[in-house]
Amino acid sequence: MDTLPLSYANFLILWILQTPTHGYEIMKNITSKTNNIVTIGPATMYRSLSYYQKNGYIELVSEIDNKKKYTLTANGKELLNKQIDFFTLLYDMTNQERM
Repeated sequence: MDTLPLSYANFLILWILQTPTHGYEIMKNITSKTNNIVTIGPATMYRSLSYYQKNGYIELVSEIDNKKKYTLTANGKELLNKQIDFFTLLYDMTNQERM
């Protein structure tokens, strides 16, 4: 999951987690920010959160009423920035070759 390119869902999860956020908010924000183009289900999200926490890309910052808030670690920010750089490369490449 941590090799580039990331899936849209995993990229968006990390992107949302630049600010401490809990699971339901992550799903809601992804749907809202992508104008309903991308939606993720709880299984995908919690599997990704578990993987990213286990591998040091995100960390638990609080747990209130069974709502766990996560945020990016330095490693998570680095992975996110690499993906953004990759998207920028793709954008530049395709923008130059438009007819």
